[in-house]
Amino acid sequence: MVNTPDFNKLNEQAQLKIRFSAPTTLSQNDFKRKVKEAQQRRTDKFAFKISGEDHVWVSFSKKYHKLYSPQLHLEYVKEENEELIIKGTFGPDPNLWTMFMFFHFFLGVVFIALLMWFYTNYSLGHSNAIVYSLMAIISLLWIGLYIFARQNRIKGKRQSKELFEIYQLIAD
Repeated sequence: MVNTPDFNKLNEQAQLKIRFSAPTTLSQNDFKRKVKEAQQRRTDKFAFKISGEDHVWVSFSKKYHKLYSPQLHLEYVKEENEELIIKGTFGPDPNLWTMFMFFHFFLGVVFIALLMWFYTNYSLGHSNAIVYSLMAIISLLWIGLYIFARQNRIKGKRQSKELFEIYQLIAD
């Protein structure tokens, strides 16, 4: 029924939030029915949140949830050319992702402030040793955030596979 994407190819993507889409022949009612069937089969390990007619979030229940646990968002979409598609996104817990993005924003603002300080010191002919050090620290923190995100994605690979199996239950 569905041209299911290959999980291993998805996991090779450089993105921190993996996205995929697959054409489907499921009607919207069949999609909702299959979501309910998957929900009934896997109730103890997974938590399902359904919003409206076409959005489903699948995450791990509190008992199985870890810091690195991924979440799967599925969306049933009707494209302009009348093609029906199931779009999916693997990502971290929304609270963790929000905190992660806040840290990136904060580091960006601090880096811009350091650039202004650098330019001011340069214009006045003062030493920029402190500014260089702080900019290096900010750069290392950015690299550290990226490594943290990649490590969490690697740790969550097994759980991502389990979520992908839920997708396959719904899509097939």
